[in-house]
Amino acid sequence: MWDGYVSPNGVVFETNEDTFFIDWDDSEYCNDDYFDNCDECRDAAEGTFSVAILSFVTAIPQLATDIQRSHLDGDVNCQRLFGIVTGTVGCISGIISVLTYTQACGENFPDEGVTVVDGLEVESEFSYRLGPSAILLLVASLMKLIDVAIHCLVPVPEVTCMTKRSGKAHLAAEVDPIHTTKEP
Repeated sequence: MWDGYVSPNGVVFETNEDTFFIDWDDSEYCNDDYFDNCDECRDAAEGTFSVAILSFVTAIPQLATDIQRSHLDGDVNCQRLFGIVTGTVGCISGIISVLTYTQACGENFPDEGVTVVDGLEVESEFSYRLGPSAILLLVASLMKLIDVAIHCLVPVPEVTCMTKRSGKAHLAAEVDPIHTTKEP
């Protein structure tokens, strides 16, 4: 008995002794009645890559806002808002990426069947579980929610708000000289 796993690049069959991979573009197996949804899975995988990339790209400005807000002089309302927005967009796009793929591909796969692999008839059973890449993407997406929550819970210091409004750049340094950057 082989176990089969659906991945973004194809289907993996494995036993304790052997592993066999069928690429979505492999016409020999994908035209078979058993793998009649290869095109759907390939299209779903291609569609989710751009959303997954968006999730990754939003991590860069999110990290920048975290660093910016760690300094008293840089902890301003616009950085707080930007951290909340980029974290939320990154989280949502990561979750959408995983859900889109599993709905478009994984749920359309049969539960069991017989196909020919290397000249042998192979009986396969499929179970629908998220693989390592999908799990890691979900964990990374959910971690963005922690960052968003911290941005929401940590207020911008009043002294920073007063400094920016009054134009007195030296006020923050006078209040907290250890955690501010000094101007030349």
